Amino acid sequence: MIKKITNEMGDIVTKEIVLGNVKVRNVIVNLGNKFIQSIKEDCGGIVSLKLPAAKGDNTIVIKGQEDDVDNTIAQIQTMVDEFHTSVIDLKVKPEFHKYLNREKRANIKRIRDLTNTRIIFPIDTDSVNENITIVGKKENVHKAKLEFEAMITDISNVIGNCVEINEKYHKSIVAKFGEFSHKLEEECGGVKISFPKPGGGDKVVHKGSKANVAIAKQTLLDHSKVLENTIKVEVNVDSKYHRYFVARRGEIINRIIDDCNGVSITFPKLASSNDVVIIKGDKTNAEDAKRKIKEIVKDLENIIEVTMSVPPKHHRHFVARRAEVINQISAEYNGVNVSFPQVNSNSSEVLIKGHKDFVEKVKNKINNIVIDLEQRITVEVSIPQRMHRVLMRNRDLLEGLRRDLDVWIKFPEKPTEDQFNHKQEDVNVVEDTDEKCAPSVNDIVTISGKSENCERAKQILIDNIPKTIDLNVPSEYHRSLIGSKGVTIRKFSDDYNVQIKVPNQEQNSDIIKITGMQKDIDEVVAAIKEEMRLYDADKKDRQLRSYEIQMTIEPEFHPMIIGKKGDTVRNLHNKYGVQVNLPRRGEGINENIVTVVGYQQSAEAARDEIQEMVNKLKNVCKEMIYIDSRIHSRLIGSRGRNISQIMDKYHVDIRFSKSDSCNPDLVVIYAREDATQDDVLDCMDYLEMIQQDYMADLVENEARANLKPKTESQSVPNGNHNLQGGAGFFMGNGAPWEKAHPDTNSTRDFPSFAVIATSANTDGTDKTNLPSWGSGRH
Repeated sequence: MIKKITNEMGDIVTKEIVLGNVKVRNVIVNLGNKFIQSIKEDCGGIVSLKLPAAKGDNTIVIKGQEDDVDNTIAQIQTMVDEFHTSVIDLKVKPEFHKYLNREKRANIKRIRDLTNTRIIFPIDTDSVNENITIVGKKENVHKAKLEFEAMITDISNVIGNCVEINEKYHKSIVAKFGEFSHKLEEECGGVKISFPKPGGGDKVVHKGSKANVAIAKQTLLDHSKVLENTIKVEVNVDSKYHRYFVARRGEIINRIIDDCNGVSITFPKLASSNDVVIIKGDKTNAEDAKRKIKEIVKDLENIIEVTMSVPPKHHRHFVARRAEVINQISAEYNGVNVSFPQVNSNSSEVLIKGHKDFVEKVKNKINNIVIDLEQRITVEVSIPQRMHRVLMRNRDLLEGLRRDLDVWIKFPEKPTEDQFNHKQEDVNVVEDTDEKCAPSVNDIVTISGKSENCERAKQILIDNIPKTIDLNVPSEYHRSLIGSKGVTIRKFSDDYNVQIKVPNQEQNSDIIKITGMQKDIDEVVAAIKEEMRLYDADKKDRQLRSYEIQMTIEPEFHPMIIGKKGDTVRNLHNKYGVQVNLPRRGEGINENIVTVVGYQQSAEAARDEIQEMVNKLKNVCKEMIYIDSRIHSRLIGSRGRNISQIMDKYHVDIRFSKSDSCNPDLVVIYAREDATQDDVLDCMDYLEMIQQDYMADLVENEARANLKPKTESQSVPNGNHNLQGGAGFFMGNGAPWEKAHPDTNSTRDFPSFAVIATSANTDGTDKTNLPSWGSGRH
């Protein structure tokens, strides 16, 4: 029972809850502060609880914010309901409580959510009480108990151990943010290693499983022995050299440390005047590091700086192409550093820094280069503008001239469209007027360097200008030279790095043009002549392969000669090596001509096989039937699917007449090799049956279309109304009285009259031309 006593100031209220069960009341009173703490943690609000004190008093008083009080009452009610099920006290050593209840009660929350139970620990001030109370349903309480027992077993396996390591080594072990100790903890299965505070003694505590603790202890002892053998070595290094060691993120120091098995090297701060560098490590490695530092310092003492004067007009030669000349000098003279002033500074001072044995040599080298630059001349060579791109693409050639002859080659800027006079810029086209035209300013290429080198470079450039020649190749060879889809001529162009231009048929010319280097032109001309020789050798064979036989075969047999998807023609080609050419539809007098092309013997054999095939087709059983051409497409179906099913079912071939033939309704049915005449007749019956269904649908659809009212635009031609008869009146065409009388003798319009007409025809006239309706077998 819940009773609200009073509403005090603000939202603070006091409520009572009466416990009806004496057993529940006694359990809660015995839990005391443990119960109050558990309720407060679950509710999260600030409330005060007063438990029953006197015997017979079953009332709990709750005071606080109204929402918190209501939440607390709900928690107590839930707990009371749980007490009616199962309550156990799990005895756990008090020193284990902190391990179970650590990490913000994560373990407790996990077990509580997993088992839907309430877990109550003793208060923190009670260090003697071993009971952990679990409340909930019996099966849930048992499940929570098993979870706790498993955790307790794991905690029982954790042991703590101490190892004594001299305090002066503690700082080395935990240096660099405890890198060594953290790595050791990970390698030893999560062992927790704790070092004492400075001045706290030599004992280092580590906790974990027994096996892992033993490994960690031994590792610490081994490391301490290494530290005991560590010595401290000092070396004096002039402070002006310190920056060299620590520059580029300590590249030099890190290299020495790696070479000397991880010794510690400490330089003083850069702003300090202290020259002492401290090296720590085992004796051998520390002495080795000291020796390396002294060697570097000795080399640094031999480094000097000198300046020299270089006219600004020559600076570009040294710094061009990403300082190619400077880099070559530096690589040749032990990495001497050469610094030129910034561009447009008008300064002639050049700084040279490096080993004293090489600085003077570098200075002499630069002076010699400057003397050569002063002696350089400029030579002009006229090369047609359209050839510049070809030469500039040949980077190997230009780089070789610059490297081997030490010359500078400069091509003029690309001319504008007006300057170029709209001439074609294709490098492979050579005009006849080139030699007659005077060289333009856009044709001049300049070469700078020594006189003899310039002349050599000039001749090399001239020799590498593409040339164009005319080669007389009779037109009968042109098709072979081009090849299928241009494959042959493209292969010539790629293999010999030339371009070949073959005249088209309209030009009626035998001259082909070849553009490229003279050496490549000579090679491709020889290859073309060899191709012509092979063509001549193959010419006789081509004539033999061109033997032609013409056969007269009715068009109705052409589809059977072609076969399904061309299988029959393809088999003839593979078997005899011949080409069977059938005429296209609508070719008039040549519609019956089938041509066989190949070797004479093969063509005759293929002709005989085709003739034999036609003879068999002529003797095969066939029947003709007339089916309205308007329903042919429906019979055939999408992609011939319907008619293919019918043909496969009755083992026949069905051929429809063309839509533009004199009798488009004619359909011919041929029996296949495995079919009989009955199969053909059965197929006829089936076609006549479905024709009746299709025609009924067609007539019905046409009738519906005639009954559908016409729109205004259909009734009035061009939409013009005749307003002479009044508003809204117009004259239309196609009225019922304007139509002709139906012809009842037409079997197309009145197919049902055909039977009557047939029975009425008793004068002995021929009935074969009349269409047959219904069953064709009697």
